[in-house]
Amino acid sequence: MNIEYKKIFTSKLYLLNSISGGIASIAVIASLFVTINNSADVISTMKDYIYMLALIPMIFSGIAVPSSSTFSAEGKRIWLLKALPVEAKKIFNAKLLVSYSISSVANIISIVLLGILFKASWFDWLAFFSVNILYLMLCNLIGLALNSKFCRFDWTEEREVFKNSLSVGLSVGICFLIEIISCGVLIGLGIINRWLGLSTAIFLFVVSSYVIYNYLIKNSTKILMKME
Repeated sequence: MNIEYKKIFTSKLYLLNSISGGIASIAVIASLFVTINNSADVISTMKDYIYMLALIPMIFSGIAVPSSSTFSAEGKRIWLLKALPVEAKKIFNAKLLVSYSISSVANIISIVLLGILFKASWFDWLAFFSVNILYLMLCNLIGLALNSKFCRFDWTEEREVFKNSLSVGLSVGICFLIEIISCGVLIGLGIINRWLGLSTAIFLFVVSSYVIYNYLIKNSTKILMKME
C-alpha cells in the first residue's frame, strides 16, 4: 500500500485527478454558507428532507475516481507488478483501499460541512455518511473493474492516463447513472418513508459492491495476467 500512496503523491496530475471531485464538492458546499447560513426559514422548510442532500457530495465524488486509472498508471512497468511475489488479490485490495482512502478524505469534509450548515439531525448524519461512503466504495470498485478490463499501458504522456482513457470515461458515466438511481430511490421511496428510502439505497450499494468485489478477488490472478 505504501507503494501505491507514493505513486499518487509523487505525481501532481495523479493526485489532482484523485481529489478534484472532492475539492469541487467542498467549494460548492462552502459557498452555501454565504447564501444559506443563518437562514432559519430555509433550514426549517427543508427539515424533513435534509437527509436527501447526501446526494450533493455524491455528484462530485463520481467525477474523479482514482481506481479507474490505477492499473493504467503503471505504464510499461506493468510487468513488474505481475512479477512481484505477492498474491494478485492483495494487489487488487491495495489499489482499491488506496484509491478509496484518497478520494474519501475530501468527501468526509464535504459531509461534515453539509451537516453543520443544515444543522443535521442524527438521521441526517447517518444518511450523509452511509450513502456517501458506500457510494464511493461502489464507484471505486467499478473503476477498478473497468481499468482492469480497459487498461492502457502505451501512453507517452501521463495526462493520457486520465484524459483519454476509456475506463475513466465509462467510470464517470456509470457513476452518474448510479447517482440518478440513488436520487430516485432516496427521493421516491423517501416520500413514502425516509427509512425505506435510506435502507433501500444502502442495500443496493452493499449488494452491488459485494458482487463486484467478489468477482474481482476470485478472478484477480487471471485478470492481472491478461493485462498487456
